Amino acid sequence: ADRTRIQIDTLKILYLNTDTFVKDHLEGQIAKMMDEFNRTDLKKYSEDDISIIRDDLSNYYGLSQETKQTLSNYMIVAAFSYYEKGIKRLLELTGKLSAKDLFNCYKEKEITKHLKSKFTIDIITINSYIKIEELRCLNNDIKHNGFVGSNLVASNPTKWHLDQAINDTYPDFERLMDAPFEFLIDLADKIENIL
Repeated sequence: ADRTRIQIDTLKILYLNTDTFVKDHLEGQIAKMMDEFNRTDLKKYSEDDISIIRDDLSNYYGLSQETKQTLSNYMIVAAFSYYEKGIKRLLELTGKLSAKDLFNCYKEKEITKHLKSKFTIDIITINSYIKIEELRCLNNDIKHNGFVGSNLVASNPTKWHLDQAINDTYPDFERLMDAPFEFLIDLADKIENIL
């Protein structure tokens, strides 16, 4: 339990540092640069100089957006990886699954089967299951093709559209980032009540 708490705290620190980096260093720096540009007396500069300043701002903005996108995609993959490792560890601690069973717990259908057969827990009753399912599908589509697939659409049809390019995922990361904690804590409570 203490180790799980440390892992949760560590991941929350990573989330906080990511948010600070995005808000302060990417978005904050762009806002400062735009503010400086807007206060600049452009009459003092030639058209060529103004064009260079605009290009620099545009390039910085573009690179910042690419960095934010890469970072948020990484954080989505990291959040799902945390979930995968956490559920395997939790199930291992129960002593009710073989090494082969645990190995196959990277497959959602295997997790569902084991929770039902070993603990009589229906996976859909666990807190944040819907978010975990969306996180799983988003993780897969980020890693494998960069476009929304049918499973991701099924997980949240109001948000995702088939073949949509996956971009601007930072709001999705913010929306889904607590799902692994919520899911694993609720599952641990449910298992503890059964054992």
